Amino acid sequence: MRKALILAFQKHEQAEQFLSNLEGLKRAGSVQENLYNTLKKEYLAMREQSNRSIKTLKADIQQNLIEKKTDFSVFKDELQNLETRFKVGQLTSETFLKKTKVPKQKAEELEHQITCLQTMLDATNSHVLQNQSTRKRTFWPLFSRKAAVTSPPLPKPAKSESVSMPLPPTQPPSETVQQFYPEPEPIIPVPEPPPPIMPIPMLTVTDLSIMPDRIEIGGTLGITAQVYNNTAEELTDIIELKIDEALEQATTVTIYPAETREITFIITANTEGIHTIAIGNATGTFTVV
Repeated sequence: MRKALILAFQKHEQAEQFLSNLEGLKRAGSVQENLYNTLKKEYLAMREQSNRSIKTLKADIQQNLIEKKTDFSVFKDELQNLETRFKVGQLTSETFLKKTKVPKQKAEELEHQITCLQTMLDATNSHVLQNQSTRKRTFWPLFSRKAAVTSPPLPKPAKSESVSMPLPPTQPPSETVQQFYPEPEPIIPVPEPPPPIMPIPMLTVTDLSIMPDRIEIGGTLGITAQVYNNTAEELTDIIELKIDEALEQATTVTIYPAETREITFIITANTEGIHTIAIGNATGTFTVV
C-alpha cells in the first residue's frame, strides 16, 4: 500500500510539473495553440486520476489504521492486566515474563504499524514516504567495529611570484638598478584534525525492563531487554548483566542479521538500597527495602 501511494503521489507531481512546463512554453510562444490545448487536457486528466487514486488509498489506510488501533488496545489491556496481577503478587516473575512475552511483541509490532499508517495518512507528497524510516526502534550502540579515520589531503601551496623593486639611484638619473629577491618558502597550512568518526554499531540493546522496580529483601526480580543485530551477518556474543558495576550474570546469544532477540535474567534481591542495573549501555535502577 505504501508503494502504491508513493506511485500515486509521483504521478500527481509529474502532472503538476508537466502543466507548469507547458505554461512556460506557451508564455515563450514555443508551442502551438492546438497542441497546447491537447497536452493540457491530457495532463489535467493525469492529475485528476492520481488524485482519485490517492483518495482511494487513504480511505483504505484509514480503515486499516482503525483496525490496528483496536487490536493494539486489546493487547495493551492484556499487558496492564498481567502487570497488575504481578504487582499484587498473584503472578511470579517467571510466570509474568512468560505470559507477557507474546502480547508484548504483538503490541510493539502493532505500534510500529500504526506509526507507519499514520505517516501515510498524513503524507502530502512522495518525498515524505520515501524518507520514512522502516526501522522498528531506535537503538543505543553496545558493540562496534573500529572505523578507520583518514585525514584529508593537504592543500596545494599557492604559486609564488618574484618581486621586483627599484633601488635608490646610485648612478645618473637615467639609469636604474633592479634587485631580485629569492622566492619565499611556500606556507603550507596545517589542517585541523577531522572530527572523530562515530563507530558503526554491531549489536544494540534497548527496552530494558525491571519488574518489579521496588522489592523486599529476598524477593525475585525479572529483567528483560531486546538485543538487535545491525549487521548483515549472524553474530554470537556474550551479553553481561552488571549490578552496581559488578558482573552478576552473563548469557551467550546468537542473532541473525537485522533480527531482535529478547534476553531474560532472574536475580534475587539480597542487599538493601538503590541499585543500578546495566546491560551494555542500557541502564535502570531498582530499590530493595
